[in-house]
Formats: sequence, C-alpha cells, structure tokens
Amino acid sequence: MHRHAGWLLVALVGLLAACGGLPSVSGSPSGLARLHAALAARAAAAHTLTVRVAAMRDSQQRTSYASAVVKVSGRRVSESLTNAAGRTSTTVDDGTNVWTYQSGSSQYGVESSLPTTGYGLRWVTFDWAGFLRSVRFEHQKAVSGATVISFRGQLAGQAASGSLTVSKALNPVALKLHEGATTMVLKVDAFTTTVPIPGSTFRFLPPSGATAVNTTPTVLSALTTATAALSYSVVVPTVHAGLVLESVDVVRSATYGQELLMQYDASSGAPVLATEWKAGPAGPYAKGSATDVVVDGRTVAERDVPGGGVYASVTVSGTTVVVEGPSGTVGATLANLTVASG
Repeated sequence: MHRHAGWLLVALVGLLAACGGLPSVSGSPSGLARLHAALAARAAAAHTLTVRVAAMRDSQQRTSYASAVVKVSGRRVSESLTNAAGRTSTTVDDGTNVWTYQSGSSQYGVESSLPTTGYGLRWVTFDWAGFLRSVRFEHQKAVSGATVISFRGQLAGQAASGSLTVSKALNPVALKLHEGATTMVLKVDAFTTTVPIPGSTFRFLPPSGATAVNTTPTVLSALTTATAALSYSVVVPTVHAGLVLESVDVVRSATYGQELLMQYDASSGAPVLATEWKAGPAGPYAKGSATDVVVDGRTVAERDVPGGGVYASVTVSGTTVVVEGPSGTVGATLANLTVASG
C-alpha cells in the first residue's frame, strides 16, 4: 500500500471513530458506496479480532444451532464451535498447519487449510473483509441504533444474497445469508478489534494419547461418536499412512455385531476401505485362502482381491481390522495402525 493511501485509510478510520460511526446516509448508489467503503476500511484496519456468534442453519427443512468464539490475529485463527448437544469442537490454524479437536475425543483432525463449519461463521469473523469484497449492497435502511443492508454477490464461488445489520460503530451485528436451499442466520454477540490476543491461543497441544487423523471436523465428529458407542477398541491409521478419512459409519450384522466402516482416500485418489468388529467371528474369506505375512510386528492374513488390490485382516487389541485397497496403500495402512480408544 502506498504511504499516501495508508494515511487516507488511517484518517478515515480515525474520523469514523471520532464521530461514533458513519453519519446517516441515503439508500442512493452513492450513499451505499460510502457505507461499503467505510465498512471495508474498518475491516482492513483490524489486526486482531475476537467474535462471539450464535448461529442457525436451515437446509432442506433440517435446522441446527451452534454458538462459537472465534479469535483472529493476522493469518492465525482459533475457532471453538459448540453444537446444540453441548459438544465443543476447537480448530486452530497457526498460519501453516490446521488442527481440530473435539472434546472427549481419542483423535484429532489434521488438515492443510481451515475447514468450513457449515454455518458461514467466516463471513463475520476471519473473512469479514472478504465478505465485503465479494458482495454488492442493494439497499439500506436505518433501524434503532443500527443499519440493515440488503446484499447480493458470490461467496466462495456460490451465489448468495441476504441482509447484513451493522452497528453505528460499523461492526457486524447480524447476518442472514441465503445460499441455494440453505439459509444461515448469525447473531454477533460481541465483536472486538482492540483486545490483544496471546500467541498461545494459536498453539495446539495434542491431548495425551490422542491420534492424529487427516480428516474434516464433520467426519472427526462421526468418528468420535462411533468410538464412544462401540464395545471394542477403534483402530485407525495415523497420518503417516498418507490417507484421508472421508466417511465413518456403524452398521449391525448378524455375524459380526456392530461393524465400523471407514472410507479412506489414498494420495493417488484410490479408495481404501477399513472394516472393524469385535474379534471372534471369522472373516468373510476362508483362512486357507490367505497368506500370512508380518507387518509392523503383527501377523496379517492377506489375499488378492478379484479386480485388483488386496484384502488384509489383522487383530489389534481385541479388534479385527480388515483393510481393502491397492497393495502398497494397504501395506502403509497396516504399518501405521494405532488404537484410538480402549
């Protein structure tokens, strides 16, 4: 930024602060443009941000609620989301790495970029400036102590519209966002840009004994729920296996009881399926048809699968683990198994 432009920005922010916010403007194009510019200037000037939000998401007649506390300092973000059941998921982005941990979990998620929450929290927190760049204001009206603005634009590549309410101090108070068949309503309970945030906020210390899994918060939540519900230990490969956990499901069968199904994607894009049950019932293939090999100190029954790939079965801490997929990927999976819960 040129020094002259930066001086103008500081002067504008100072003027707005001195006046207690933006003076009353009309709904004319010029008035909307001045309001938009003033909001963008204030957003650009914020170096730290602490926000408390209550959120609602309605999609295809399914409604969910959550509350969140989001703290931002530069490119670093700490986001704690609590769902209606009272379970809190915390995501920390230190600017290079991203971790997600759900309270009470035996695993934590590792990703390369900050995941979405599904509630659109980013648009009134760490991506507030991005929201303003991505929408155009269509109309505004004054209400008690605030201004309500209708908008339309593209958010993260998706058409969006709705209404934004800002305070006299030019802080977001509420956001109603329509994206296709989904509506999100955010109520901002606190929006602070002046309170310093300790650097420790953006450091993640894994809980003792927890396993790192490359997955999203949604799938991590499903894995945490499954881990708590099953009567046997859940076994997962660590991130060193090079897999991304895409889905988790628990099914019941007459032979194996509760089965845990985990769908992974290898770095090559090939699918890898892991199935687990309480050790006891034999696997679906006759033992004599498989070859015993030793992987990471464990005896594994392995056989080729028609159409390519291998089937491998091993018992870990009283849990039968069956992995199906490309030979090299299955080998890496078996070499990095760890017990996530006992």
